[in-house]
Amino acid sequence: MTTRNTRNTLLARQQIQQNTRRIARQTTRINALLNAQSNTQTNGSRFEREAHHRLPRLIRRQLNLRETRHLWSQLRREPELTPILDQAIDEERCSFADADAIEGANQVLSALKDDPDNRTANRTASRTDSQRPPATVYVLVELPKATNQITTQITTQITTQITTQIEAKDIHRAVHRSRLLEQATRTTAIPLVAGESISDLDRAVAQQYGIQVILLAPDQHHDEYPPEPEPLP
Repeated sequence: MTTRNTRNTLLARQQIQQNTRRIARQTTRINALLNAQSNTQTNGSRFEREAHHRLPRLIRRQLNLRETRHLWSQLRREPELTPILDQAIDEERCSFADADAIEGANQVLSALKDDPDNRTANRTASRTDSQRPPATVYVLVELPKATNQITTQITTQITTQITTQIEAKDIHRAVHRSRLLEQATRTTAIPLVAGESISDLDRAVAQQYGIQVILLAPDQHHDEYPPEPEPLP
Protein backbone atom coordinates (compact mmCIF):
# COMPACT_ATOMS: atom_id res chain seq x y z
CA MET A 1 0.00 0.00 0.00
CA THR A 2 2.82 2.39 0.91
CA THR A 3 4.63 1.60 -2.34
CA ARG A 4 1.51 2.36 -4.35
CA ASN A 5 0.98 5.65 -2.56
CA THR A 6 4.59 6.62 -3.15
CA ARG A 7 4.29 5.82 -6.85
CA ASN A 8 1.06 7.79 -7.13
CA THR A 9 2.69 10.73 -5.38
CA LEU A 10 5.62 10.67 -7.79
CA LEU A 11 3.31 10.47 -10.78
CA ALA A 12 1.26 13.38 -9.45
CA ARG A 13 4.41 15.47 -8.97
CA GLN A 14 5.57 14.68 -12.49
CA GLN A 15 2.18 15.66 -13.87
CA ILE A 16 2.24 18.93 -11.92
CA GLN A 17 5.74 19.71 -13.22
CA GLN A 18 4.69 18.96 -16.78
CA ASN A 19 1.59 21.12 -16.49
CA THR A 20 3.63 23.93 -14.97
CA ARG A 21 6.07 23.83 -17.88
CA ARG A 22 3.21 23.71 -20.36
CA ILE A 23 1.59 26.77 -18.77
CA ALA A 24 4.91 28.61 -18.87
CA ARG A 25 5.31 27.66 -22.52
CA GLN A 26 1.78 28.86 -23.34
CA THR A 27 2.37 32.12 -21.45
CA THR A 28 5.55 32.79 -23.41
CA ARG A 29 3.74 32.07 -26.68
CA ILE A 30 0.80 34.33 -25.79
CA ASN A 31 3.16 37.18 -24.95
CA ALA A 32 4.94 36.66 -28.27
CA LEU A 33 1.62 36.68 -30.13
CA LEU A 34 0.49 39.87 -28.42
CA ASN A 35 3.83 41.51 -29.16
CA ALA A 36 3.65 40.45 -32.81
CA GLN A 37 0.10 41.79 -33.16
CA SER A 38 1.04 45.14 -31.61
CA ASN A 39 3.90 45.49 -34.08
CA THR A 40 2.17 44.21 -37.21
CA GLN A 41 3.19 47.19 -39.31
CA THR A 42 6.89 47.18 -38.33
CA ASN A 43 7.53 43.54 -37.49
CA GLY A 44 10.36 42.02 -39.48
CA SER A 45 12.84 43.42 -41.96
CA ARG A 46 11.99 43.95 -45.60
CA PHE A 47 13.84 40.75 -46.46
CA GLU A 48 11.86 38.75 -43.87
CA ARG A 49 8.57 40.10 -45.18
CA GLU A 50 9.63 39.32 -48.74
CA ALA A 51 10.69 35.80 -47.78
CA HIS A 52 7.42 35.18 -45.94
CA HIS A 53 5.45 36.22 -49.00
CA ARG A 54 7.49 34.54 -51.75
CA LEU A 55 8.91 31.34 -50.27
CA PRO A 56 5.74 29.20 -50.40
CA ARG A 57 5.56 29.68 -54.17
CA LEU A 58 9.30 29.19 -54.68
CA ILE A 59 9.29 26.07 -52.51
CA ARG A 60 6.47 24.58 -54.55
CA ARG A 61 8.44 25.12 -57.74
CA GLN A 62 11.92 24.11 -56.55
CA LEU A 63 10.90 21.11 -54.44
CA ASN A 64 8.05 20.02 -56.72
CA LEU A 65 5.47 20.18 -53.92
CA ARG A 66 1.81 21.15 -53.80
CA GLU A 67 -0.39 23.17 -51.45
CA THR A 68 2.41 24.73 -49.39
CA ARG A 69 1.16 26.78 -46.45
CA HIS A 70 2.62 28.21 -43.27
CA LEU A 71 2.27 26.34 -39.99
CA TRP A 72 4.65 28.65 -38.19
CA SER A 73 6.36 31.93 -38.96
CA GLN A 74 8.36 34.32 -36.81
CA LEU A 75 6.80 37.14 -38.81
CA ARG A 76 3.11 36.26 -38.51
CA ARG A 77 3.10 33.70 -35.65
CA GLU A 78 0.79 31.16 -37.28
CA PRO A 79 -0.39 28.93 -34.39
CA GLU A 80 -1.05 25.68 -36.28
CA LEU A 81 2.29 24.14 -35.32
CA THR A 82 1.65 24.60 -31.60
CA PRO A 83 -0.94 21.81 -31.05
CA ILE A 84 1.17 19.45 -33.16
CA LEU A 85 4.17 19.96 -30.88
CA ASP A 86 2.03 19.85 -27.73
CA GLN A 87 0.71 16.45 -28.77
CA ALA A 88 4.27 15.29 -29.43
CA ILE A 89 5.21 16.38 -25.91
CA ASP A 90 2.28 14.47 -24.43
CA GLU A 91 3.34 11.36 -26.35
CA GLU A 92 6.97 11.82 -25.23
CA ARG A 93 8.29 12.20 -28.77
CA CYS A 94 9.45 15.73 -28.05
CA SER A 95 10.69 17.65 -25.02
CA PHE A 96 9.72 21.19 -24.09
CA ALA A 97 13.22 22.35 -25.05
CA ASP A 98 12.93 20.62 -28.44
CA ALA A 99 9.57 22.26 -29.10
CA ASP A 100 10.99 25.67 -28.27
CA ALA A 101 13.95 25.00 -30.58
CA ILE A 102 11.63 24.05 -33.45
CA GLU A 103 9.61 27.22 -32.94
CA GLY A 104 12.88 29.13 -33.14
CA ALA A 105 12.87 28.47 -36.89
CA ASN A 106 11.93 31.37 -39.12
CA GLN A 107 9.26 29.40 -40.96
CA VAL A 108 7.69 25.94 -40.95
CA LEU A 109 5.46 25.00 -43.86
CA SER A 110 3.40 21.94 -44.70
CA ALA A 111 3.02 20.63 -48.24
CA LEU A 112 1.92 17.65 -50.28
CA LYS A 113 4.46 15.50 -52.11
CA ASP A 114 3.24 13.22 -54.87
CA ASP A 115 4.47 9.64 -54.98
CA PRO A 116 6.85 9.29 -57.97
CA ASP A 117 5.36 5.85 -58.68
CA ASN A 118 2.11 7.57 -59.63
CA ARG A 119 3.67 8.70 -62.92
CA THR A 120 4.39 5.11 -63.80
CA ALA A 121 0.88 4.15 -62.76
CA ASN A 122 -0.56 6.78 -65.07
CA ARG A 123 1.27 5.24 -68.01
CA THR A 124 0.64 1.57 -67.23
CA ALA A 125 -2.73 1.48 -65.49
CA SER A 126 -6.08 2.49 -66.88
CA ARG A 127 -7.60 3.14 -63.44
CA THR A 128 -6.49 5.83 -61.01
CA ASP A 129 -7.25 3.74 -57.93
CA SER A 130 -3.75 2.22 -58.24
CA GLN A 131 -2.18 5.58 -57.36
CA ARG A 132 -0.94 6.32 -53.90
CA PRO A 133 -2.22 9.46 -52.18
CA PRO A 134 0.25 12.34 -51.79
CA ALA A 135 2.25 12.39 -48.57
CA THR A 136 2.36 15.36 -46.20
CA VAL A 137 5.83 16.78 -45.64
CA TYR A 138 7.14 19.71 -43.64
CA VAL A 139 9.66 22.29 -44.80
CA LEU A 140 11.67 24.07 -42.10
CA VAL A 141 13.18 27.37 -43.23
CA GLU A 142 16.11 29.23 -41.72
CA LEU A 143 16.93 32.80 -42.76
CA PRO A 144 20.28 34.48 -42.07
CA LYS A 145 20.41 37.42 -39.72
CA ALA A 146 20.76 40.73 -41.51
CA THR A 147 24.20 42.28 -41.04
CA ASN A 148 25.61 45.66 -41.91
CA GLN A 149 28.38 45.53 -44.49
CA ILE A 150 30.55 48.65 -44.37
CA THR A 151 32.44 49.64 -47.51
CA THR A 152 35.12 52.35 -47.60
CA GLN A 153 35.79 53.96 -50.97
CA ILE A 154 38.89 55.81 -52.13
CA THR A 155 37.15 59.12 -51.48
CA THR A 156 36.89 58.06 -47.80
CA GLN A 157 33.14 57.87 -48.25
CA ILE A 158 31.71 55.09 -46.05
CA THR A 159 28.58 53.30 -47.18
CA THR A 160 26.56 50.75 -45.23
CA GLN A 161 24.61 47.98 -46.92
CA ILE A 162 22.37 45.44 -45.19
CA THR A 163 23.19 41.93 -46.39
CA THR A 164 21.57 38.58 -45.68
CA GLN A 165 24.19 36.05 -46.71
CA ILE A 166 23.63 32.39 -45.85
CA GLU A 167 26.34 31.03 -43.58
CA ALA A 168 27.26 27.60 -42.20
CA LYS A 169 25.55 28.34 -38.87
CA ASP A 170 22.23 28.87 -40.68
CA ILE A 171 22.66 25.49 -42.40
CA HIS A 172 23.49 23.76 -39.12
CA ARG A 173 20.40 25.26 -37.44
CA ALA A 174 18.19 24.08 -40.28
CA VAL A 175 19.57 20.54 -40.05
CA HIS A 176 19.24 20.37 -36.26
CA ARG A 177 15.72 21.78 -36.07
CA SER A 178 14.40 19.74 -39.00
CA ARG A 179 15.62 16.55 -37.33
CA LEU A 180 13.82 17.54 -34.13
CA LEU A 181 10.66 18.30 -36.12
CA GLU A 182 10.83 14.98 -37.94
CA GLN A 183 11.25 13.07 -34.69
CA ALA A 184 8.40 14.96 -33.03
CA THR A 185 5.92 14.59 -35.87
CA ARG A 186 7.07 11.31 -37.46
CA THR A 187 6.77 13.17 -40.75
CA THR A 188 9.45 13.95 -43.32
CA ALA A 189 10.92 17.40 -42.57
CA ILE A 190 12.93 19.05 -45.33
CA PRO A 191 15.55 21.58 -44.15
CA LEU A 192 15.91 24.71 -46.28
CA VAL A 193 17.89 27.93 -46.07
CA ALA A 194 17.06 31.12 -47.94
CA GLY A 195 19.02 34.32 -48.29
CA GLU A 196 20.32 36.85 -50.77
CA SER A 197 23.69 35.16 -51.35
CA ILE A 198 25.88 32.23 -50.32
CA SER A 199 29.59 31.59 -50.67
CA ASP A 200 30.94 28.61 -52.60
CA LEU A 201 32.26 27.15 -49.34
CA ASP A 202 28.90 27.38 -47.57
CA ARG A 203 27.11 26.05 -50.64
CA ALA A 204 29.35 22.99 -50.41
CA VAL A 205 28.35 22.62 -46.76
CA ALA A 206 24.68 22.75 -47.77
CA GLN A 207 25.25 20.10 -50.42
CA GLN A 208 27.06 17.93 -47.87
CA TYR A 209 23.95 17.93 -45.64
CA GLY A 210 21.50 17.77 -48.54
CA ILE A 211 20.07 21.19 -47.68
CA GLN A 212 17.84 23.00 -50.16
CA VAL A 213 19.02 26.55 -50.92
CA ILE A 214 16.84 29.35 -52.28
CA LEU A 215 18.38 32.70 -53.18
CA LEU A 216 16.30 35.87 -53.11
CA ALA A 217 18.49 38.34 -54.94
CA PRO A 218 18.10 41.98 -53.86
CA ASP A 219 17.15 43.04 -57.40
CA GLN A 220 14.31 40.52 -57.33
CA HIS A 221 12.55 42.22 -54.43
CA HIS A 222 9.19 43.71 -55.22
CA ASP A 223 8.91 47.41 -54.52
CA GLU A 224 6.60 47.88 -51.54
CA TYR A 225 5.79 51.38 -52.80
CA PRO A 226 5.68 51.15 -56.62
CA PRO A 227 5.32 54.30 -58.70
CA GLU A 228 1.84 55.49 -59.48
CA PRO A 229 0.63 53.91 -62.72
CA GLU A 230 -0.41 55.96 -65.71
CA PRO A 231 -4.18 56.55 -65.90
CA LEU A 232 -6.18 54.62 -68.45
CA PRO A 233 -6.91 56.47 -71.68
